[in-house]
Amino acid sequence: DEWGRFYSAFAPVFNSSHEVVGLVGVDYEAEWFAQQTSKLIIIVAAVSFTSLILGIVIIIFISNQNRRKLTNLYSQLVLLKNNVKTLTHEIKRDSVLTEYEEDNELKSINNIGEIGDEIIVLQGELEKQIEIVRAQAYIDALTKAKNKLAYIERTKVFDKQILEGTANFLVVVFDLNGLKYINDNYGHECGDQAIVDVAGNLIEVFGENNLYRTGGDEFIALLENSDEKEVQRCFWRFDKLMYEINVFANKYEFTLGASKGFAIYNHDVDVQYKDVFKRADQEMYKDKADFYKKHNGEIKK
Repeated sequence: DEWGRFYSAFAPVFNSSHEVVGLVGVDYEAEWFAQQTSKLIIIVAAVSFTSLILGIVIIIFISNQNRRKLTNLYSQLVLLKNNVKTLTHEIKRDSVLTEYEEDNELKSINNIGEIGDEIIVLQGELEKQIEIVRAQAYIDALTKAKNKLAYIERTKVFDKQILEGTANFLVVVFDLNGLKYINDNYGHECGDQAIVDVAGNLIEVFGENNLYRTGGDEFIALLENSDEKEVQRCFWRFDKLMYEINVFANKYEFTLGASKGFAIYNHDVDVQYKDVFKRADQEMYKDKADFYKKHNGEIKK
């Protein structure tokens, strides 16, 4: 929007009686987050490269030294392992994606082969952490859908396919109904949970690899080699899941739902991806207008 792209974070403020008396909100630029993630990837890559070089040096050193030097090499390996653990714990602290389990302490090493095996294990752990950081950069922390950065990368692929004449995709746009009403009347925590529930149903219907959260309550599903019938089937499944939340689970005091619209790429009229998105977005706003007209501008049950 006119303020740029940013993320928002909220935390409760408690009094001495452990009662919530307020919320603190912070906005920070999405570009800044991308920069921090890039720095983290660079750090992990640098540590990985350094560890690889150190491993090679250790192996050469062992090959040219006698048995009395093995104790010193063991100390260096312990230091390297501790550094890898420190890096892993830092990533774990900043990411909900990793499930790192603490390794046992190094046992006594008596030959070169055992040191080489330990280096291979450490390199494997570093590679795993690099993949975690890469995944973190493309995942929305709240909903587990892919984020705006991943969405932009996907649209670039579609633009390239359009130029090559191989494009075959459709765009589905979703927007949560009445998020401001929910936040104002039930609180931002309830609003966040509503976003999570809608996102969970969308992921179940469209798949985690196809769903993107592009705004606070905006989601886009990108499907390749699909058609209108498939989209209508997905809409039916999504509406059924929302019906279960609203009627059977009776989870909220309001009707939770999302307006939706879609458009299929047409090589005769669409020059860029944004042309397809624009049509889908217009259909979504038509659906939203019909919803509020039907419900008199509110989403009360």
